[in-house]
Amino acid sequence: MGPGRKIGIVGTVVACALGASVLVAPTASAADPKVKLPDRIKATTGFPFEIPIKVKNDSAELRVDWGNGEHDNTYTGICTTSTPKQTTTCTGNARTTYYSPGEYTVTVMALSTESFANDEQSATPLDAATTVVTVDGAAVPKPFDLWREADVEVSPLPETSTTPVPFTVIATRENGAQACSAEFGTSKLEGPGPWQFTYDPVAAEREVTVRYCDGGYVDSYLNIRPSYSLSGPDVVSVTGEHSPKKVKPQWSVRSQSIVDANIELVRKGKVLDSAPLPAGGTADLKETLKAKNFPTGSTTLTVRATGTDGAVMEWPITVAKGWSALSYDNEPTFAPCSTVTWAYNKKGAPKSTSKMRKTARQAFKKLGKKTGLNFVETKPGDGVADIRISWGDLRHRGSSVAGVGGPAGDITLSTTSFWPRNSHAGMAKNTGRGVPGNGWLVMHEALHVLGLGHTDTHGELMSSRNYRDLAGFGKGDMGAIRSLYQPQSCT
Repeated sequence: MGPGRKIGIVGTVVACALGASVLVAPTASAADPKVKLPDRIKATTGFPFEIPIKVKNDSAELRVDWGNGEHDNTYTGICTTSTPKQTTTCTGNARTTYYSPGEYTVTVMALSTESFANDEQSATPLDAATTVVTVDGAAVPKPFDLWREADVEVSPLPETSTTPVPFTVIATRENGAQACSAEFGTSKLEGPGPWQFTYDPVAAEREVTVRYCDGGYVDSYLNIRPSYSLSGPDVVSVTGEHSPKKVKPQWSVRSQSIVDANIELVRKGKVLDSAPLPAGGTADLKETLKAKNFPTGSTTLTVRATGTDGAVMEWPITVAKGWSALSYDNEPTFAPCSTVTWAYNKKGAPKSTSKMRKTARQAFKKLGKKTGLNFVETKPGDGVADIRISWGDLRHRGSSVAGVGGPAGDITLSTTSFWPRNSHAGMAKNTGRGVPGNGWLVMHEALHVLGLGHTDTHGELMSSRNYRDLAGFGKGDMGAIRSLYQPQSCT
């Protein structure tokens, strides 16, 4: 996981031919689970990394021994079933950070957990696998909690707020050691402090973390709350695959103010819906949004709360036409303008696909220019890349499925489809048989990783299988990229 990585959606697999979005539930198997790990992984001291885990025959709870005295529990949540042999393969990952260089033998064990009436549990080992992690870099301090030894002082803040409020943070420690940095939300400031941040009531982030050079840290929570908080979708698609051409989203606003308010849903100055919001209460907004009333791309609506004291809070709502998001919040998989690593693993690839690595490089170069992200290729064995391209038999998803991808970062290309073959290599608009160059297949799957779902709008790269005859980015594709990644802000 790279430093720019944000949390994506767990458990979603997107299939492409150009494919369909599906959530695959684990299926039981008579055979015991078999754990598979990479042979060797590289990591750097002080940087978190992930180990991809595969479990054949069934999903499983996993016990991870990191080889440094630490243990974790995780599970496999994304499962696919191969039709010919009815073999289930489930994937997951485990994450840690090493603080000293060296080689560590990691053991992952699949467990069968049984619960009893007295709430006790019993775990039975089913299978285990090991891998070696080679950690490079100088030793770095391991973080430790200083909650009894350090104190964080924050300048006075109001109890509630509707507007951004600057504040100052000062940290002291019993032994007099100075801090190295402080973090608040996505902001990180270096040095011993004091540090100045800004509280945003719309983001509602309240935790401050101060870090010391010896690895110590202390967390503190601000004594401030937003006067009004919003729940409901940040992004609404009116042309998602299989979705109706009109949708009826609803938003709820909760008041923590001592005065009454009025809430409104606004588009270009026109109020679409409104409701009274009593002090300390909750009120709802809802509206029928029709695809025909919106241009292709992204349209911004605004939810506005106005108190009788004149205080105002506003939240942007994105209406997506010609594209759809894989989540209900308008959050990208990676931080805008960040560096994203990718790796191509040719293991299992048919001989007729030898040009795919070169094609993938072309696709990511073009995608970087469109998104503002810096895509950097790494070797499959050099740690775990943010985006991982591999090969597999995808016939169980349908005869026309050429690839699958999702926000977890895995892209699987079909070993049986004609599309990944060399005869369709590159970024051409038409290579025959009704498909463009298979660089657009890679591009489509990579956009799934970036958080885009399918749309039923013709002429978009993220169109579903009935619209795969066109190459290039449509107005909807670019509206999605601008909405999620703000490439215009990248230098």
